[in-house]
Amino acid sequence: IVSFSKFEGQWLLINFWATYCVPCIEEFPMIVDLSKKYSEKGMQIYFVSADWLDRKKEVRDFFIRKRC
Repeated sequence: IVSFSKFEGQWLLINFWATYCVPCIEEFPMIVDLSKKYSEKGMQIYFVSADWLDRKKEVRDFFIRKRC
């Protein structure tokens, strides 16, 4: 459980995605660019996978490929 008060004064982007969601995959470069541009200004990005628990390897491999 995470308390939103932890992020007071920061920008928070929560991205719900899945490895099988084509639009989700297409938006990753834009989100990574946002992270690079605004992280020093306090932006935090959290990715929440909608994949089933048995797809942990696919989720991990996706982040490795995208270098996130």
